[in-house]
Amino acid sequence: FYPISNGKPIGFVGDISELNNVLSITSGVIISNNLISKFNRYGNDSTLFDERYSLYGVDTSFFKAVNKKKAKSPIKIGLYTYLFHSLSRAEGNDSPFRRRERLYDLAISTRCYPSIINYYYFSKKVISVLYSFDFKLFSDVIKVFLRGRHPKC
Repeated sequence: FYPISNGKPIGFVGDISELNNVLSITSGVIISNNLISKFNRYGNDSTLFDERYSLYGVDTSFFKAVNKKKAKSPIKIGLYTYLFHSLSRAEGNDSPFRRRERLYDLAISTRCYPSIINYYYFSKKVISVLYSFDFKLFSDVIKVFLRGRHPKC
Protein backbone atom coordinates (compact mmCIF):
# COMPACT_ATOMS: atom_id res chain seq x y z
CA PHE A 1 0.00 0.00 0.00
CA TYR A 2 2.78 2.46 0.89
CA PRO A 3 4.75 4.49 0.04
CA ILE A 4 2.83 6.21 -2.72
CA SER A 5 3.70 8.91 -5.23
CA ASN A 6 0.88 10.95 -6.75
CA GLY A 7 -1.58 8.50 -5.21
CA LYS A 8 -0.04 5.34 -6.73
CA PRO A 9 2.04 2.72 -4.88
CA ILE A 10 5.77 2.84 -5.60
CA GLY A 11 6.70 -0.55 -7.01
CA PHE A 12 10.49 -0.49 -6.88
CA VAL A 13 13.33 -0.40 -4.37
CA GLY A 14 15.89 2.39 -4.48
CA ASP A 15 16.19 6.16 -4.48
CA ILE A 16 12.76 7.79 -4.77
CA SER A 17 13.93 11.37 -4.10
CA GLU A 18 12.89 12.59 -7.55
CA LEU A 19 9.30 11.35 -7.23
CA ASN A 20 6.58 13.91 -6.50
CA ASN A 21 4.04 13.92 -3.67
CA VAL A 22 5.52 10.98 -1.78
CA LEU A 23 3.32 9.89 1.13
CA SER A 24 3.65 6.97 3.49
CA ILE A 25 2.99 5.74 6.96
CA THR A 26 5.85 6.11 9.42
CA SER A 27 6.16 2.42 10.32
CA GLY A 28 9.70 1.44 9.42
CA VAL A 29 10.81 4.99 8.54
CA ILE A 30 14.35 5.96 9.51
CA ILE A 31 14.90 9.70 9.97
CA SER A 32 18.44 11.02 9.77
CA ASN A 33 19.97 13.83 11.82
CA ASN A 34 20.50 15.63 8.51
CA LEU A 35 16.74 15.77 7.92
CA ILE A 36 16.12 17.04 11.45
CA SER A 37 18.73 19.76 10.86
CA LYS A 38 17.02 20.84 7.64
CA PHE A 39 13.72 21.18 9.48
CA ASN A 40 15.35 23.14 12.32
CA ARG A 41 16.97 25.54 9.83
CA TYR A 42 13.61 26.87 8.64
CA GLY A 43 12.36 28.22 11.96
CA ASN A 44 9.06 28.01 13.82
CA ASP A 45 6.78 27.22 10.87
CA SER A 46 8.65 23.99 10.37
CA THR A 47 8.26 21.13 12.84
CA LEU A 48 9.21 17.58 12.05
CA PHE A 49 5.83 16.24 13.19
CA ASP A 50 2.60 18.23 13.09
CA GLU A 51 1.44 18.53 16.69
CA ARG A 52 -2.16 19.21 15.68
CA TYR A 53 -2.61 15.46 15.12
CA SER A 54 -2.81 12.80 17.82
CA LEU A 55 -2.66 9.41 16.10
CA TYR A 56 -3.82 9.15 12.52
CA GLY A 57 -2.46 11.81 10.20
CA VAL A 58 0.88 12.38 11.95
CA ASP A 59 2.69 10.31 9.35
CA THR A 60 1.08 11.74 6.22
CA SER A 61 1.50 15.30 7.50
CA PHE A 62 5.20 14.47 8.09
CA PHE A 63 5.57 13.48 4.44
CA LYS A 64 3.66 16.59 3.31
CA ALA A 65 6.20 18.67 5.25
CA VAL A 66 9.08 16.72 3.68
CA ASN A 67 7.64 17.33 0.20
CA LYS A 68 7.42 21.04 1.02
CA LYS A 69 11.05 21.11 2.20
CA LYS A 70 12.18 19.29 -0.96
CA ALA A 71 11.23 22.41 -2.90
CA LYS A 72 13.73 24.46 -0.82
CA SER A 73 16.51 21.97 -0.25
CA PRO A 74 17.26 18.51 -1.67
CA ILE A 75 16.08 15.71 0.58
CA LYS A 76 17.07 12.11 -0.05
CA ILE A 77 14.27 9.58 0.23
CA GLY A 78 15.04 5.94 -0.28
CA LEU A 79 12.98 2.78 -0.31
CA TYR A 80 15.42 0.01 0.54
CA THR A 81 13.34 -2.82 1.92
CA TYR A 82 9.78 -3.97 2.37
CA LEU A 83 7.93 -4.07 5.66
CA PHE A 84 4.83 -6.21 5.90
CA HIS A 85 2.56 -4.41 8.31
CA SER A 86 -1.12 -4.95 9.11
CA LEU A 87 -3.13 -1.89 8.11
CA SER A 88 -6.45 -1.50 9.88
CA ARG A 89 -7.74 0.44 6.86
CA ALA A 90 -7.09 -2.55 4.61
CA GLU A 91 -8.70 -5.04 6.96
CA GLY A 92 -12.09 -3.44 6.43
CA ASN A 93 -13.66 -3.69 9.88
CA ASP A 94 -13.13 -0.41 11.67
CA SER A 95 -13.87 -0.05 15.35
CA PRO A 96 -15.78 3.08 16.45
CA PHE A 97 -12.47 4.40 17.85
CA ARG A 98 -10.66 4.03 14.51
CA ARG A 99 -13.59 5.53 12.60
CA ARG A 100 -13.59 8.58 14.91
CA GLU A 101 -9.79 9.00 14.72
CA ARG A 102 -9.78 8.76 10.93
CA LEU A 103 -12.53 11.35 10.72
CA TYR A 104 -10.51 13.61 13.02
CA ASP A 105 -7.49 13.12 10.74
CA LEU A 106 -9.56 14.05 7.68
CA ALA A 107 -11.05 17.11 9.43
CA ILE A 108 -7.62 18.40 10.50
CA SER A 109 -6.08 17.69 7.08
CA THR A 110 -8.93 19.45 5.32
CA ARG A 111 -8.56 22.49 7.57
CA CYS A 112 -4.75 22.64 7.61
CA TYR A 113 -3.90 21.32 4.13
CA PRO A 114 -6.90 22.51 2.10
CA SER A 115 -7.54 21.13 -1.36
CA ILE A 116 -10.59 20.43 -3.44
CA ILE A 117 -10.04 16.68 -2.97
CA ASN A 118 -9.83 17.02 0.83
CA TYR A 119 -13.01 19.11 0.92
CA TYR A 120 -14.78 16.59 -1.32
CA TYR A 121 -13.87 13.59 0.88
CA PHE A 122 -14.53 15.51 4.09
CA SER A 123 -18.00 16.61 2.89
CA LYS A 124 -18.80 13.08 1.77
CA LYS A 125 -17.76 11.58 5.13
CA VAL A 126 -19.58 14.24 7.18
CA ILE A 127 -22.79 13.67 5.21
CA SER A 128 -22.37 9.92 5.75
CA VAL A 129 -22.05 10.47 9.52
CA LEU A 130 -25.12 12.69 9.47
CA TYR A 131 -27.13 10.02 7.62
CA SER A 132 -26.04 7.44 10.19
CA PHE A 133 -27.74 9.62 12.85
CA ASP A 134 -24.58 9.72 14.94
CA PHE A 135 -25.06 13.35 15.94
CA LYS A 136 -22.40 13.22 18.66
CA LEU A 137 -19.75 12.10 16.17
CA PHE A 138 -20.98 14.69 13.66
CA SER A 139 -20.67 17.44 16.28
CA ASP A 140 -17.21 16.25 17.38
CA VAL A 141 -15.88 16.13 13.80
CA ILE A 142 -17.16 19.63 13.05
CA LYS A 143 -15.52 20.93 16.26
CA VAL A 144 -12.21 19.32 15.28
CA PHE A 145 -12.48 20.87 11.82
CA LEU A 146 -13.16 24.34 13.26
CA ARG A 147 -10.33 24.08 15.80
CA GLY A 148 -7.91 22.55 13.30
CA ARG A 149 -6.47 20.17 15.87
CA HIS A 150 -7.20 16.91 17.64
CA PRO A 151 -9.14 17.27 20.93
CA LYS A 152 -6.19 15.76 22.84
CA CYS A 153 -3.74 18.33 21.45
